[in-house]
Amino acid sequence: MAQEPPPGDHINISFSGAVTGSQIAAGRSVHQRQEHRTAPDTAALEDALAGLRRDIAALTEGEDRTEGNALVDELQSQAAAGRPVHGVGARLRQWIADHAPGLLESVTTVVVPVAVRAAAAAADDAITSMLPPGS
Repeated sequence: MAQEPPPGDHINISFSGAVTGSQIAAGRSVHQRQEHRTAPDTAALEDALAGLRRDIAALTEGEDRTEGNALVDELQSQAAAGRPVHGVGARLRQWIADHAPGLLESVTTVVVPVAVRAAAAAADDAITSMLPPGS
């Protein structure tokens, strides 16, 4: 005859690493939490920024091109670090409006939103990686 553990006992089971397709439970009251995290899709950001750099190179020259590329580099750096990109995004939009207005719609509707999503994913991944397992 199996003996029941006394009331109030707490059973804790932890798994780490790549566990897929299984569920394991033990104890009287079971609470499960499942996380599914994927790496941020940096390819979309890289593609958007590469296209913007090509457009800037085609439409500007000299110091203007250097300044535009510096803003694109800053946007990429901020997004990769998971920091807010709204400030540099606004500066980039203003620079585009002043130096290459034909690119304004692309920057506003494609590049900056992709950078915002990449920054949010990077920030989420950084925060989640600091939490203890099972949090």
